[in-house]
Amino acid sequence: MRNDLITVERYDFNPNWTIGRSYIFDELFGFVMEDEIRVKKVKGETAIPFGRYALGHRYSPKFSHMFLWSEKAQLLIPHPLNNPRQYRNTQTNRIRYDKLRKLYDDWTDHQLIWIMNVPNFEYVLLHVGNTERETDGCLLVGSPLGIVNGREAVLHSQAHYMELYPRIFPLVQKGGQFINIVKAAA
Repeated sequence: MRNDLITVERYDFNPNWTIGRSYIFDELFGFVMEDEIRVKKVKGETAIPFGRYALGHRYSPKFSHMFLWSEKAQLLIPHPLNNPRQYRNTQTNRIRYDKLRKLYDDWTDHQLIWIMNVPNFEYVLLHVGNTERETDGCLLVGSPLGIVNGREAVLHSQAHYMELYPRIFPLVQKGGQFINIVKAAA
């Protein structure tokens, strides 16, 4: 493998989804769920083509509000107002958030990792989700693999994303980072 920030090694090709292993600087770091591979693109139903793409970051009206990012803390947390199961119903998590907010004053909606310049695709992002039904061409991250509602899935996506993001976002911010989408060797 090259020394790309992220390598996705696709190995499970299904008529409805594609699953790959995700590597961060050649170290296995979970799995990726995508739409199926098609010869002719169907909007919101097609995995991006194999290839090497530059990474950037951007605001997403749909996903940026799900998490808060602190540059000072280098920490990503679920947004307490937009993740009620994470915070509203548990006093412990509310107390944790309040303590973090006092320690670090720079919490903002997070920017998503953007896979740039993909031919015939726009705004391909890395984000949370479990099955191909939760993506419109983006890459869903998680670990381990499992079944959700009878479909292959990446599990623990939110927890995995919160671990992944601080490892890669600062590097993406600096620029010059790439993702390489490859087919696993037979």
